[in-house]
Amino acid sequence: MLDRMLQMEQNHPRICPTIYMLTSAFLLSICSLISKMHKEISVNEIVYYRGIIMVLVNSYFIMKYKIETYHFDKDTQQKLILRGIMGCFGIYTFYLSLRFINISEGLVIFRTSSIWTAIISVFYLKKDKCSIALVINLLLCMVGIILITQPSQLFGVQVNSDNHILGVIIMLTSAFLQTFVQVLIKSLEFKVNQLVILQYFSIITIIIPIVLIDKIQFLSYKQILDIIIIGITSYFSQLLMNRAYLKGRLIEMAMAGQTQVIFGFIFDLMSGATLSMLSILGTILIFGSILSQFIYK
Repeated sequence: MLDRMLQMEQNHPRICPTIYMLTSAFLLSICSLISKMHKEISVNEIVYYRGIIMVLVNSYFIMKYKIETYHFDKDTQQKLILRGIMGCFGIYTFYLSLRFINISEGLVIFRTSSIWTAIISVFYLKKDKCSIALVINLLLCMVGIILITQPSQLFGVQVNSDNHILGVIIMLTSAFLQTFVQVLIKSLEFKVNQLVILQYFSIITIIIPIVLIDKIQFLSYKQILDIIIIGITSYFSQLLMNRAYLKGRLIEMAMAGQTQVIFGFIFDLMSGATLSMLSILGTILIFGSILSQFIYK
């Protein structure tokens, strides 16, 4: 099966990474929905249990394929650890934000990481040139965020609660962290196996929550089942995302992940969430700016 997948990647070098990212986006949307249903479980516990399940599943594949996981040069080791730390806080802020905002709003803000990736590519990595299209897309993105947030300072009245605004800020933090994660994964393309990247990330998502958890509560059978689903879907979502970033173009893969927004709207409608017209308009503006960046890239 692995040989067949590698052959497909050689025959379809652009289509395969896109399929990986689309599948990853769908799986992450499922994780978002399930985590939002369990507000009684702390974010620390979700990240912690999720990390344990991911390590167990990933360790099986590492042992099966006899992959070296620890003996690397200093630079590679530092990047693996940094990717793990940023990824851990990225996923922590992601789940925390969903406690305050709708899934569709959260996912579209999270996926602004593709805009920040383009900016880093221009000003830091020096791989692309600044264009009028990028500037316009960035402005549209900012307007969209304002419409979703609807701060009272601009709208004159308290349209959204302070918790809603806090949720938007937390999700923007997650988006920024995701941007640097994308860059780090791409820099490790020819240095380590992708399962190694995932192993470091998973282990770190166990270590950090241990420091933050006050106490671990006993979970019901239903909660345990949902946590297992979150862990397994998160694992394959991360695995496919890593593969997509390793094999595809950085900005293209970031854009392909925007399908999460569509899944988010579907899940919000299914759960009966309330979305204001300004919030919907802001989401459309952000989604349009992201899609435009992909089309004109």
